[in-house]
Amino acid sequence: YDALVKLGWRGDAAGALAAVQGWPAWFLIEDRGVVHAVYAALWSRNPNLALQFVQKYSRDYIRDYLFTGPTAVLSAWANEQAGNTAAARADWLIVQQVTERELRARPNEAYALHWRAWALARLGDRAAAESILQQLVEGNASMRNMSRVLGRYGALALSVGRTDVALAQLAKEPRTATRAILRLNPVFDPLRSDPRFQALVESAPGPQEIAPTTLPSVALAKEDKSVAVLAFANLSDDKSNEYFSDGISEELLNVLAKVPGLKVTARTSAFHFKGKDTPIPEIAKQLGVAYVVEGSVRKAGDKVRITAQLIKAADGFHVWSDTFTRDLKDIFAVQDEIAGLIAQQLQLKLAVGSDRGTVDPALYEMLLQARSLTLRESNEDWRQAIALYRRALAREPRLALAWAEMARTYVQLGRFGGMPIQEAMREARAAAQRALELEPDQATGLVALGWVQRTADWDWHGARQSFQRALELAPGNASVMGDVAVFYFNTGRVAEAKTLARQAVERDPLNARAQASLGFILNLNGDWEQALGPLRQAVALAPSIEEVRSHQARALMALGRGPEAAAAAEQ
Repeated sequence: YDALVKLGWRGDAAGALAAVQGWPAWFLIEDRGVVHAVYAALWSRNPNLALQFVQKYSRDYIRDYLFTGPTAVLSAWANEQAGNTAAARADWLIVQQVTERELRARPNEAYALHWRAWALARLGDRAAAESILQQLVEGNASMRNMSRVLGRYGALALSVGRTDVALAQLAKEPRTATRAILRLNPVFDPLRSDPRFQALVESAPGPQEIAPTTLPSVALAKEDKSVAVLAFANLSDDKSNEYFSDGISEELLNVLAKVPGLKVTARTSAFHFKGKDTPIPEIAKQLGVAYVVEGSVRKAGDKVRITAQLIKAADGFHVWSDTFTRDLKDIFAVQDEIAGLIAQQLQLKLAVGSDRGTVDPALYEMLLQARSLTLRESNEDWRQAIALYRRALAREPRLALAWAEMARTYVQLGRFGGMPIQEAMREARAAAQRALELEPDQATGLVALGWVQRTADWDWHGARQSFQRALELAPGNASVMGDVAVFYFNTGRVAEAKTLARQAVERDPLNARAQASLGFILNLNGDWEQALGPLRQAVALAPSIEEVRSHQARALMALGRGPEAAAAAEQ
């Protein structure tokens, strides 16, 4: 980090390179290490040293927040700076091959498109390169907020001879095109004599205008202690491992939710932006948070590599980032470690220690896959999830969380027509009771039991005890809040039901179920006009949830809006 500050903020390329040369050998073969080392060497006009750094790196593709792309790009730049024209051309041919491979896997992936355009431009096909540039500038590619990374579109525009576009793009990114970067980065050399570029350099922020915030000296305001954990990118070779990277993100979110004084956005809302090209500030605005955590997961056998970054939403600055390579059996420990480091950056303290023990890798994967299926809102997915929970419990029958989550899944199947309701509740009861025998204070198990008591037994007193205890154990869990709100409404506690349902929506605004529960309560209470807002939101978020449109039709009919009601009913 000190090297990066010296390079990008203070303009001290020699100091950055000195810092790099003091690093241990193992770090220079990591993504983070090789990128910073090569940048320091190139910006110090030492291309031969940059080539030495690149040659030590074994993989052909780098994934780091400062640089994501083919390793050959770095060696191509170094060879160009060293005057090795033939070697640079060979590197750009490799870049073309690697990006073609990446684009076969992800056809609209912006990093791969970006470097493909560079290769095309360097190999003489500027028209094709400019076509890709236009696609990127218009935001048609799938990489969220890519333009924040060091004015990269401006550099690409230069490579295709579009000085006007280059200057316009650099002017748009004052936080990432710092004075030091514009003065030192060799890719901007073609602009050195242009008066417009010179003016841009002088107006760009320097170290006094934007100070790095990794070591805050002023206590953060209470409302600033809020964070959303976005779905981590799956960088594993097996793209079907998406459930695994999602699960790692959700586990980290759950650990952070236990930090006293920290507001953490619920999973559904945080994951709403997965695969969307939404800038970090816009995500933070929609979720009402000051910070965002994003990252990536690469799994290979029983090894897992997690990169996590804490980003301040106001300016997109990376407050903290790190990479962790661990055995899968130690996944709980690394999740706690990452959460603790994030809490430390926000001047908070993690309430739990890294004492959750090791994990059976095969069992852990089954649980993550089952959990991923439960979130898809379909009966078939719920049935598949239950089969996975059964397999996991056959392997480890004392796993309370698996019993509890399976019980909750049976409840969903019964409530929404996936199996006969009495049969579903019978299975749910057995699983919930087993979960609570193993772990009495298990919020998910208590919620499942509450639904059984309410729906199958009509045991309103027992259901109230179960739901209220679950709420005590998980007061900020939007799913629990929504379930308890429905129960409160069922038992006549209408004001409390409305309040709790609204709180669930505030906590998890992009959760279709939370919006639907609020809409149902308002609709059934005769608050038809108020109900339409959350019902419309629920339909927009999850069009396949049929009962939402049913409630829409009822509310519209009650308001005398017959044609609209008929349209909703037909849908």
